[in-house]
Amino acid sequence: MKRIFQFSLVGLILLVSSCASKYSKILNSKDNELRIKKANEYYENKKYAHAEELFQDLFPYLRGTPVMKMLFINSPIVPII
Repeated sequence: MKRIFQFSLVGLILLVSSCASKYSKILNSKDNELRIKKANEYYENKKYAHAEELFQDLFPYLRGTPVMKMLFINSPIVPII
């Protein structure tokens, strides 16, 4: 019985840690198209903290591009320009 509990606990920890790593991979990615897509998905799924962090991270890289205008309009936050 104790062995089953240990395996269940290890499985739960692995499951939780894998969820966090997906977000951190997106956050550290250099693919801005993917990051914009995921930021919008997080916003639509009401995960505002993740969306805000991605939007804030994207603003400096996209300043002066047509994509910036779209982000500025759709962003849940106001960027510091």
